[in-house]
Amino acid sequence: MTTPHSTAIHEAGHAVVGYACGRRIKRVTIKAAQETLGHVAYTPLKPGVQLTPGQAVKHIKSALAGYLAERAFGFRPRRYTCEQDREAAAD
Repeated sequence: MTTPHSTAIHEAGHAVVGYACGRRIKRVTIKAAQETLGHVAYTPLKPGVQLTPGQAVKHIKSALAGYLAERAFGFRPRRYTCEQDREAAAD
C-alpha cells in the first residue's frame, strides 16, 4: 500500500542517491501528477551532451534508489512504481 510517507521515502531515495552521484536536483515533490505519486526533477543535460558510461551508471543508480529506499524502510513498493523506475533507468 502506498502512503504519503512511503512516497516521501521513495522520492528521497532518488534525490539522495542522485545528489551523491553528482546529479543536480531541480525539485523534489510528493504531489501526485499525471501518472506519478511524486517526482524528482534533475537539471537536464545540455543539448548534444551524451553521458559517459560512468555517468550512465550513476543515472541508473538514482533511478532505482526509490525502490530500494522503500524496501529499506519496510515498505512494499507498488509494482507499477517499480516499472516506471526501471523504464527511467533504461532511458
